[in-house]
Parts: sequence; C-alpha cells; structure tokens
Amino acid sequence: ADVILAAQSNLTLASLKLKDGLLNFGASIISLACGASLGQYGPIVNMGATLSANLHKIVRTDLTILIGCGVAAAISSAFNAPIAGVIFAHEVILRHYSLRAFAPITISASVGFYISKFVFNFEPLFEIQSVQIFFLGEFAGFTIIGVLAGMLAVLFLHSILYAQLLSNKIPLAQKYKPMIAGLAIGLMALQIPEILGVGENVLRLTLQSPQQSIFSIALLLVAKFAASAICLGFGFAGGVFSPALLIGVLFGTLFGFGIEQLFPYSNIAIYAVCGMAAVTSPIIGAPLTTILVIFELTHSYELTTAVMISVVFSNVVAYRLFGSSLFDFQLKSRGYDLSRGRDSLILSTKSIGGIVRQDYTQLSPNTSINDAITALSKANTNLAFVVDKDQQLVGSVQLVGLVRHIKHANKKLTEIEEIINPHCLRLSTSASVWEGMRNIKGFIGERVPVVDDNNSLIGVIYEADLIDVYLDTVNKLRGEETANT
Repeated sequence: ADVILAAQSNLTLASLKLKDGLLNFGASIISLACGASLGQYGPIVNMGATLSANLHKIVRTDLTILIGCGVAAAISSAFNAPIAGVIFAHEVILRHYSLRAFAPITISASVGFYISKFVFNFEPLFEIQSVQIFFLGEFAGFTIIGVLAGMLAVLFLHSILYAQLLSNKIPLAQKYKPMIAGLAIGLMALQIPEILGVGENVLRLTLQSPQQSIFSIALLLVAKFAASAICLGFGFAGGVFSPALLIGVLFGTLFGFGIEQLFPYSNIAIYAVCGMAAVTSPIIGAPLTTILVIFELTHSYELTTAVMISVVFSNVVAYRLFGSSLFDFQLKSRGYDLSRGRDSLILSTKSIGGIVRQDYTQLSPNTSINDAITALSKANTNLAFVVDKDQQLVGSVQLVGLVRHIKHANKKLTEIEEIINPHCLRLSTSASVWEGMRNIKGFIGERVPVVDDNNSLIGVIYEADLIDVYLDTVNKLRGEETANT
C-alpha cells in the first residue's frame, strides 16, 4: 500500500526511506524463516520500489517511473514473468499506462528476468504439463469457480480485517502482538505443519499431483486461511500474495475433485490454477497481471482462456461485495481514496497557503455604512470582510446589501454591524487545494477568506487560482501519461 501511495503522490505522502525498507525486508525474512504463514512477494515489491526510489539522487528521472521500474523488476524476477512485471507496475502501482514510463519499466523487467533465470537459475513458481479442455460445458465450471472464488476472496479480506480489529482490542503494546500470532500458528502447526511459511512446496505438489484426500485438502485450506489472517492481523511482516495463491490452489483442487465426479476426463490441475488466479486477483487488485503470470508460467492458451473467465467473474463478485483490493482498502482507511483519481490525491498534498492573496477590503464592525460603501467603491469590489480588534473574522458584507439598507424607507442603519453575514464561507490555511475546490462548490462570489486555527483572517483566495492549480496538475499528469520521450 505504501508503494502505491508513494507512486501516486510522487513520494509526498509516503517516503519509501531506505532505512524503513531495509528494516521491513529484514523483518519479513525473519518472519518467513521462522514459519509465519505469509508471503515473500509483498516484501520483494516493497524493497524493489524502495531501492529504485532512493536512486533518484543519482538517476534524474521521474520518481513515479523509478518506482515502477523497481516494482516491475521485482515481480519479473520473482515469478520469471517479465510481461506480468510490466503490466503489474502499470496496473497496480502507476494506475495508468504511461508512454514515458513504458520503455524503462520494460527494460527493468527484462533485466530482472534474465538475471534471475540465467545468473541465479531461479526456478519458476510452478510448472504444469500441457492441458486440454475436452468438453465445452467445462466453461460453465470455470464461471462457477470464478464466482465462488470471488466470494472466498471477500471472506479472506474480511477475516484479515477482523483479525486486525481483534488485535486492536487487545490491551498490549503492538510489539508484543506478533507473539500471540506466533503461539497460535505454532499450536496449529503441531497438527498441520504445511501451514508454516510461504507454502510453495505444498502449492507445487498440489498442482502437479494432488494425492491428498479431500478431507486433508479442506483441512489445510481452512488452517492456511486462518493462519494467514492471524499473521497479517497481528503484525507479522510479510505479503498476502503467496497465502492467496495457496488458498486459491487448494480451493480450486477441491472444486476440481467435484467436477471430476461429473466429468471423469476433466483435469483437476485446470481448476486448481483457475482457483489460484480467481482468489488472488481481486485481493491484490491485479486481474491482468494474474492472467499473464499464468500464461508466462504455463505457455498454455487453453489454460489461460479458462483462467480469464474465472478471473473476470471473481473480480466482478469481489468488487460488488467488497469494493476494492486490500491495498486500496488500507489506503482508504487512512484517508486516501484512489478511486477519485490521481489528480485529487496530488491536489490533496498541495496547501492553499501558497496561493493566498492579500488584495481584499477589511472593515471593522463599527464602520459606518457610508464609509463602507466608500471603501468598497474605491477598491472597485463588491465584497468586504469584517474583523474585530483581535483580527478575527466576524463575517462579510456586500455592497449591494449596504445600498439596499440605505434606501430602506423604514429603517436607517448607521453601522454595518447589524447587516454582517456571519456564516460566510471561509477556508483554513491548513486546507488542501482539493478541499478548497470541494468547499467552493456552489459558491458565488469574488473571493473566499482564509483563516488560521484561531479564526484570524490571513488573506483571501480566488476561485480562478484554485482552477489554475487544478488545470496545471491535470496537464502535468496527462503529459506524463502521453509523452513519448
């Protein structure tokens, strides 16, 4: 989530400091090596983004592009899937397809792939022999498993959030809470040791030759489900990608056993892979990446077609029931709603203090109506702001209102105190440009007063200035998306 926020805000809202990245990476290594039921891909992505972001002092290019390069290289290396690495950087991190970023991100993913494959001889996550779909009716099965996997993904997301809520209710310091999770996982592992760690061996064995009984697979599914939610909720360092992959494989295998009873010639491995992709993609918010990972690892068009159908339906169901990925939900709980677009996020980081002006007319409450009219006429404006002796904003008066009261036949006022509008719109100096634009919606007038925390008048802001900042931000973002240099 921090990597996404850093890329979307150009490191304004998330810094990706090298020290924090190294600590997170080290904590993840300790957690996974000691058996935490989590994954390694999240820490790998975080570390890739952190290293690339800290190259900004050496490589003078856009921070967003550098972060995308680090993420693409990390995914490409981890999965032996360079195309998926490129798409993941655009789909999940950048949230747009930038022509300017395409070349460096593609090169980074390619270099990462070749180094992991030819230098370190890194093995793919899994290998599946050639599969065939013999019966057209099996596509109905791919649809059904997609719908059910979407529901399972939502249940997993809610279990993570519930574990976090339960952890927050326990009156212990945060540093002690992983001990509770460690105790729970250790007790569970006495009976089901397969829940420990990343679970890649279990995943490979299940895909290649699912020899376990239906009961043992179901038991492992429930145990892995609970163990991963507990580890994430109680503060272990690690990712959610690998647990989702294993949960999906186990679920798909169970579904495949059921299909095999109806169609004995069905290949259980197809449903295992469909379940894996359909559960994982809505959790991390990367349907295209998930499909491409499957294709690059299996090189099977038929299997990829089946996965596409399952992924589509699982994401539709998960979106309707949950709304977004786990990362987007985490950011939204912190007050950053990425569904509003990157422009709103950037504008929320810009304070209106930088565009405050001082060209306004200021009056005191005991100013006479004639003097107020004279002051507004000389300033060639229709609006004045009234402040007391402590410089606190009392309200505003308009020239048209002053003239109306002078011409009133039954009531002659001498001072403006009785015709001040105390409820005039005002903005705080701490407000962002995005908040300012939202607050002036429906506003009719020349300018809006800006006050500090003590309600003291600091200056004014023009609607046109807010629009200029908005258009400048949008133009920069569109330039980043469409530039071909």
